[in-house]
Amino acid sequence: MKRILLLGVFLTFSIMSFGQCPTDSLILNTQAVVDNFVINYPNCTMLTEQVIIDGGFTEITNLNGLSDITHAEVLYIQRTQIVDLAGLENLESAVHLAIGSNPDMTTLNGLGGLQTVGSIIFFQ
Repeated sequence: MKRILLLGVFLTFSIMSFGQCPTDSLILNTQAVVDNFVINYPNCTMLTEQVIIDGGFTEITNLNGLSDITHAEVLYIQRTQIVDLAGLENLESAVHLAIGSNPDMTTLNGLGGLQTVGSIIFFQ
């Protein structure tokens, strides 16, 4: 009986913690890491910690792995090869959004759902 109870408690806590959003700042620095965000955090819709997407001018070509995100406290998107912000269509609010050094970006398409933003910075 104690084993069943212990197993039940373990499973409950495992399910509760599975898929939660990052609890520390996070750097997404390759396309694979961006793509795996939705796998590693399947129920995450609200980023309460700083997230930096920094491709070092290589590799990151889309943000589709972030398609479930509806809110971001601090989101930096820099040094990628993205041409737009597709993948962020569900983003409704952000406290601080910084976008820069994305030489292939020609449009802000993908931010159409953004309703509120505390600050937005564009930089080179």
